[in-house]
Amino acid sequence: MNSQPPDFPLLNNPSFQTHVNYDATRLIDYPLLDKQFKKLFMNCKDLPRSLLELGVGTGRIAHYFSKQLFSVYGIDTSSLMLQRLVEKRINVLPIKATALTVPLKSESVDAALAIHFFHLLPSWKTVLKELYRVLKPKGCFLFGSIRVELQDKAILKAYFNQPVTRSPTPQMIDSQLKFLGFQWLFSFKDCQSSTLNGWPIVKGYLSRSFHDQWNFSIEEHEARATRMAQYLDRHYPFKDHPLPTNQIVELFVYYKP
Repeated sequence: MNSQPPDFPLLNNPSFQTHVNYDATRLIDYPLLDKQFKKLFMNCKDLPRSLLELGVGTGRIAHYFSKQLFSVYGIDTSSLMLQRLVEKRINVLPIKATALTVPLKSESVDAALAIHFFHLLPSWKTVLKELYRVLKPKGCFLFGSIRVELQDKAILKAYFNQPVTRSPTPQMIDSQLKFLGFQWLFSFKDCQSSTLNGWPIVKGYLSRSFHDQWNFSIEEHEARATRMAQYLDRHYPFKDHPLPTNQIVELFVYYKP
């Protein structure tokens, strides 16, 4: 491995299509995720029959619920993401709309799901009101994260050089949910260790961090990537050196009385 920044597909390759490559850049071990979701379903005494996922994207999460539930709806503002969902031929009904005004009848779904979603919305409190409206009495709302974390925290520190925080926090969402009348039901967290090869995971992080929200210039992004590469050179000298990771599923479950 040398100390050059890895290739930047989102910057240099006009043919790179975010909706086509989205699942791969999330770095999720999907067979492992299948096992983690089975644990989640075992925690649920009564499975709902219908579910709405906010920000469904390509359906990579809704897919697991569609195998267990009678009907799953996926809402997203991106036509390309929903196109990719349809191409997968999974049992999820795509809805192109904003979560601020969900095009479903009041009290029409048994459950709702939001993964890595609220930090993208300045009007997240309005979305929670909409969720309360469309959920049936005793309906459940699940929110949280599914993420891969490098066990060596210094790798990402070499890139960001500062703590990364997202808003709203789970505590802020909890407070607003209780204000609306939701009640906490249970929390679910599962952490499984695995390994990923060196550059693929780093390139995945870089593609995501540039694309999502950090608003770095290309020059700053490449300088940070070079700094990360230099750290990897010193500590992981082989290009395909396995990097220990943790895959974490963390969900907070509430219900509407």
